[in-house]
Amino acid sequence: MVWFFERNADLLICEIRRTEDASPMYEFEIAPTDAPPRTQRFASATDLINSYLRQQAQLRAQGWRPKASDIAALCDE
Repeated sequence: MVWFFERNADLLICEIRRTEDASPMYEFEIAPTDAPPRTQRFASATDLINSYLRQQAQLRAQGWRPKASDIAALCDE
């Protein structure tokens, strides 16, 4: 699952995915366009979602908003 956030001209990509190895783990990655991505690993989906919700609240408090133009592009597919 991928989300795009914008603040002024800055873009931030958030992604939730399963790990590529055989372990039953999840990753949550925040990738700014101007810095290396930050990736966290979780053993449970509940911990992953709780972390995502906390991060999302922090991003919104910092002025980040969902990138509306990406939502429209997804609907056209």
